[in-house]
Amino acid sequence: MSKVLRKIIDGRVFGIGKNIAGIFKKAVIIPAATFYGRILFVLGSLFYNSPERSLEIIGITGSSGKSTTLKMALKIFEDQSIPVAGLNSSKIEVILKDGSWTRDLGGKPVGQLALQKFLRKAANLGIRYVMIELSPKDIVKNRFAGLMFKCAVLTNINRSHAVNERSFTGDLKAHVKFFRKCAGTHIINLDDHYYSDFMNIPCGKRITYGMTGGMVNQESLNLKLNLAGDFNIHNALAAVAIANACGIDEEKAASSAANIKTIPGRMEFLDYGQSFKIVIDYARTPDSLEAAYRALKSYGRKMIGVIGASGGKERWKRPVLGCIANAYCDEIILTSEDPRGEDPLLIIEDIKAGIPRDNVHLVADRGDAIKKAILMAKRGDIVVITGKGDETKMAVSGLRTIPWSDKETAAKLLIES
Repeated sequence: MSKVLRKIIDGRVFGIGKNIAGIFKKAVIIPAATFYGRILFVLGSLFYNSPERSLEIIGITGSSGKSTTLKMALKIFEDQSIPVAGLNSSKIEVILKDGSWTRDLGGKPVGQLALQKFLRKAANLGIRYVMIELSPKDIVKNRFAGLMFKCAVLTNINRSHAVNERSFTGDLKAHVKFFRKCAGTHIINLDDHYYSDFMNIPCGKRITYGMTGGMVNQESLNLKLNLAGDFNIHNALAAVAIANACGIDEEKAASSAANIKTIPGRMEFLDYGQSFKIVIDYARTPDSLEAAYRALKSYGRKMIGVIGASGGKERWKRPVLGCIANAYCDEIILTSEDPRGEDPLLIIEDIKAGIPRDNVHLVADRGDAIKKAILMAKRGDIVVITGKGDETKMAVSGLRTIPWSDKETAAKLLIES
């Protein structure tokens, strides 16, 4: 975590400590799960004839970088003509030798019965490896209870999702719990501050990775990416380590990672002949937002940030996101991002509480906000649209969603302009 972000979270920047402290007091800690997940697992496993027995399941967990690591690993397996499937809260991806398909999940957690159905379909298609992204909440709520993981992968541990010390400790314990339940291969990031919490957990095999240290490292592989951001090197190394654990040659895996030109919704540059750069990224936590801004700052003369925050949860981080945008962006446009029934203008005001300047643009309609950013951009500038990535739906109220794509919206505006 950078000094800028640490000061922001401590509430010592720009005199907003009182605002953040008031929001922190209203935070609610998620209670521990019951055995409900395990019961559903047993029922689903019986109904679909235990598909997990013929699969090797890889779990990817950590505070950030999970989806990118998963997508990179899928690409490595695809390049080696190895059938593989991936699952996160956004979508299901299946890659076969003769083609691939995806199914959008709209950001909703997959249920145990739906999970078993997916695993059965994967097994029937001759797939051996299935990669699953797990958040601390997934682990605490036993959403994947009963599954036997061949491999547990740690990207990193940070405080982006933690409202306070107690919450952070709970997240760390959840990650450790997952690794303790995996008796197979453990893949650990040696550059992470909390790596030692995982090094003594019993396992069948341990693979470490890092920039200069570890069994899989950037220095020995001379790994160079086409993707922006040093953090993506760690994601790529984790993906190479996954491939290594599954018997794929390390050099071939690294070559595949190096050839990845773009990952949908992750530091994705859009090029429609415009005179400025425009990037779509999923970043929605303090750490990931700062990492994106820091990586992209040198790409443009002036940075224009389009930023929102989800409704119905994690109110504490809204002014923190605002502080980070203030530290890096020359122009800030605050807008909606999955309001979930909460008044978008109130969410925007929460973000604005972390921004001391007056020249902030408040545009509740996300499409209008993106349009405003594009119209503001001049030659050599960079527009950074964060929070949705490659998602294709927006949660507007309760369980209701509407079709939405930052990429399609921006592309249409760029083509028309």
